[in-house]
Amino acid sequence: MSLHSNFVGSDSTATLAQQGTFAACLATQDPWVIDLGATDYMTGTSSLLFDLEQSSSLPNVTLANGSAITVFGLGTANLSPNLSLSSVLYIPNFPFNLLSISKLTKILNCAAIFLSTHCIFQDLKTRKIIGGGHERTV
Repeated sequence: MSLHSNFVGSDSTATLAQQGTFAACLATQDPWVIDLGATDYMTGTSSLLFDLEQSSSLPNVTLANGSAITVFGLGTANLSPNLSLSSVLYIPNFPFNLLSISKLTKILNCAAIFLSTHCIFQDLKTRKIIGGGHERTV
């Protein structure tokens, strides 16, 4: 299963967890913070991306505190053998890998269900659990 999203708007946003706080994370080799406020997938680790296309013409990302940071490129990240994310924003030194819930649920046609210490992703058609995350200190 591959996630495709070719649109990256000029109004990309991100909310960042503070170091030492709890966040729901997708359990992969390189954890991804599940972010309800992010409009795009984002990472500061270029080695997580393949097909990285760097460009100086990409829009900035506005953080929850109102500051803007520069996007240096777009790439594809493999979260598992059956799941890849396209159009991941590459922002050097970005402190987390952010997974946009709104983008993910639209592309996969799934629901994100948040519980006290974890969340699950459920396919809306088959009702099968297709993934999940758990609370951890970031």
